[in-house]
Amino acid sequence: MKLIPYYAWSNRDRSSMMTWIGTGRELARLDMRDPKNMKFSGVRASHTFDQDTVDAVRMRHTPQSSSDKSIPRWTSWPHKGRPQWVEIDLGQVQRVVSVSVYWYNDNGGVQLPESWCLQAQAGDSWKDVKIYNTDQYSMLADNFNTVHPAEPLRTDKLRIVMKPRHDQTCVGILAVDIEKE
Repeated sequence: MKLIPYYAWSNRDRSSMMTWIGTGRELARLDMRDPKNMKFSGVRASHTFDQDTVDAVRMRHTPQSSSDKSIPRWTSWPHKGRPQWVEIDLGQVQRVVSVSVYWYNDNGGVQLPESWCLQAQAGDSWKDVKIYNTDQYSMLADNFNTVHPAEPLRTDKLRIVMKPRHDQTCVGILAVDIEKE
C-alpha cells in the first residue's frame, strides 16, 4: 500500500510530517447515532422491535440491498399483519419535493409491504398526500421507492403508513430520504 499524506504540502523543501493509521475497529466505524449523522429532527413509529431502532430511518447511510444487515433498521416485528406508521419530524415547516423509502426485507417475517402511502400533518390530523399522476407507491426491493407531491407541499411532519403483505408478515425500513427545497 502506498500512502501519500498531504501530497502537495511541503513537497518543495525538506521537512517532517507524522501520519497514523488507526488499528482499532472502533476507529474505522462511523457513529451513525451521532446527531451530526441524522437527516431529520426526530422520528417516531407505531411500534419498533426492541432489537431495532426507529432512528435507522433518519441515519445517513445507504443500504447495499433490502436485506442489508450491516446497518441499523426499523421493523415492526412481531406485530404481524398490522398496519404501521413512521412519523418524521423535519424540525420546521419546509417545502417537500420528494420522499424516498428503502424497504427492509429479511425474506421471512419482515417483508416488503403490500401497500404504503404518504401523509402530511394538517393541524391535529393527517391528510394523504396526492402524488404526481406518473408516480406510484412502489414496493421495489433493493431500491429507493420515490414519490413526488402533486402539489406544493409545505409541512414540518410526514408520516409513512404501511400495510404488511399478509397476516404473517411485518414491515421494515432501512432508510428514508426527503428532498426539500
